[in-house]
Amino acid sequence: MSQHTIQINWKRIILAVLALSLFQSPALWAAEWNVRSGGWCQLVEIPLPPLSVESGDSTGDDEGEFIPLFNGKNLDGWIIQGLEKAGPKIKEEGVLPLAGWDYWALVTKQDFKNFILCFDCKFDKKGNSGILIHTAKKEIYKSAFEIQLESGDDPKIIKPEHKSGAIYDHVAPLSNPAKPIGEWNSVEIKYVEPLLTVIINGVVVQDKVDLSKIPGLKHKYKKGSVSIQRNDYKKAVYFRNIRIRRLPD
Repeated sequence: MSQHTIQINWKRIILAVLALSLFQSPALWAAEWNVRSGGWCQLVEIPLPPLSVESGDSTGDDEGEFIPLFNGKNLDGWIIQGLEKAGPKIKEEGVLPLAGWDYWALVTKQDFKNFILCFDCKFDKKGNSGILIHTAKKEIYKSAFEIQLESGDDPKIIKPEHKSGAIYDHVAPLSNPAKPIGEWNSVEIKYVEPLLTVIINGVVVQDKVDLSKIPGLKHKYKKGSVSIQRNDYKKAVYFRNIRIRRLPD
């Protein structure tokens, strides 16, 4: 074995120890390293594993990657808006039920501007909720607009602008592709200033609506939290797989 080869192996060992102490990842031992000439020295390239983060606490600065907003176990990453601030009771792992009386919304600790928000939801009979966009951490209803979510069986909800998929009080949905009560619906909300698109179960219900042309919406915040509304203390709306992807400003 040549002296040159022994020197490279020592570099690998030293670099491996440093990398393991920094990242605490044994997978680095099994990674395929690349040794190439760097002129007066040998360069060792080590592929590093991605760093993991807790749900809802990631900065989410890497555009193009979805980050979870709900970890399925607790409300880390969320602010509870309400009275006693107990928040919803998570009974089934992975499912967030919005019901109860001592709070009225969950608010993300992070702020977002342009994004794609995806989640699944299902309803109790006469269940009602909503996703509020660009909210403040307090007084969320004054600063935001709402995407309505409702079960479709409440006779009190008559106006098209109050139906599921509506921009509440402003723009009725193009259609109602919701599944029967008790079944999961997939929802995607995409906002790229000032255009809003909402897709429910693969069907576009809001198609690049220009919010800057709607009175009452054009002066809302351009950036803020995403909030989930709790509308009724008995009739729940259930959420799971809540995730968001930042888009360029």
